[in-house]
Amino acid sequence: MIPLVAASLLLSSGDPVADAYRLLVDRGATPGLAWAQVRDGRVIRHGEYGYADLENRVRVRRETKFEIGSMTKQFTAAIVSLLAQEGKLGLDDPAGKYLTDLPEEWRPLTLRRLLSHTAGLKDYLGAMSITETRYFPPKEIVDKMGKSKLDFAPGTSWSYSNTGYHVLSMIIEKIDGKPLAQSMQDRLFKPLGMKDTGSSLPDEVLANRARGYMRAAKGWKNTPTINPSLAFGAGFLVSTLDDLALWQKALQSGKIPTEEMWKPVALNDGRLWNYGLGWMIEPIDGKTIVYHGGNTVGQSANILMMPNRREALVVLTNASGLNPGAQSRYVAGLLDPKLSMEGRAKADPNPRQTLEFAVVLRKWGRNVADTSMFSPEFNGTLSTLRGVSLRQALGSLGKAMKTLTYIDEDRFGEDRWVRYRLDLGKASGYMVFRWSPQGKVVQIDQVYAH
Repeated sequence: MIPLVAASLLLSSGDPVADAYRLLVDRGATPGLAWAQVRDGRVIRHGEYGYADLENRVRVRRETKFEIGSMTKQFTAAIVSLLAQEGKLGLDDPAGKYLTDLPEEWRPLTLRRLLSHTAGLKDYLGAMSITETRYFPPKEIVDKMGKSKLDFAPGTSWSYSNTGYHVLSMIIEKIDGKPLAQSMQDRLFKPLGMKDTGSSLPDEVLANRARGYMRAAKGWKNTPTINPSLAFGAGFLVSTLDDLALWQKALQSGKIPTEEMWKPVALNDGRLWNYGLGWMIEPIDGKTIVYHGGNTVGQSANILMMPNRREALVVLTNASGLNPGAQSRYVAGLLDPKLSMEGRAKADPNPRQTLEFAVVLRKWGRNVADTSMFSPEFNGTLSTLRGVSLRQALGSLGKAMKTLTYIDEDRFGEDRWVRYRLDLGKASGYMVFRWSPQGKVVQIDQVYAH
């Protein structure tokens, strides 16, 4: 969960899709941005706004290369899926089968658990700074994190962890016998024609590279290029609009096996989680949206796929801490009203639950951490690295929220996937609360603000 960015507009170009993205630059959320609507690998609409390099006044262009952060995970997951297709590994194989010197507690962890963030590994970014610029041997991070206990027993819960993708990267290198960056070039980028996608290579001159920025007291300050040895297969790639359009085509055409990647992972007790292998999953009206964001020290990106429409929305920015995927989720509703949060309101089947949870959120807004309506899994997440920003978001929402109104819901396994509208005064937020059969919140996710 991240701060809301309103989709209401001060100025209109007559194209609400373009306006939704341009707003992020117009309101100073990012120095520069590029977006594209893609259908079957072809960019059918796009826009580029602001600056890729503020110091030299270089504007964002269609060919500008941005860091895509955790969007890298879908490429790592794709290689694992291809290796499984070739019979060189199994998704349910233990990691220790390929890396015999892993910490003892890690060896039984299956590749599927590592891919889906259900292994229980602590996130290594909680133990080191993402701004580190020195070279990190892969084994160094494993040895450091191997001293920590698992956050939970494998397959019993979900918690986002870059560490799992670090281990997966090492396994790919072991099987392919070459650096991960080269495996990606040979297996994905060269065959697909993605000539502008690859490792961030901070010491090399990359044509059309966007500079990254972070908010300062006055304006912006420079940030370092993402360290590829630290980010590794969890987040070391740069890419462009046109290359990601080719990626969308490969995913939709079957060149990349997506059946497992886009399927919700099952926990040990059979419960489903809305994460596949390198992709987040949102059910709505019997359809599925799959997406993933990416954040580095100074850049933020997102890809949102609408498989039923054979379309994708790609947005790339050079500001840290941004959630441009919120704009894409709003735009998806403009392109397909059945995916919109607006105009869906139905009668609330459990108004008391809605009222009680509104009270809980308001407590968080007063710095009272009421966890009485949270599931054990959600409370567990609050104690992780991701939980720090989640606590902050709960406080911000609780403070700004005027009312919480039920919209509608889908079933997600045994859970209820419930959509709500939050009146935030000058804006409205649309959120998803996932409720367990026991009436506890398992997950909260921002969709967008308007």
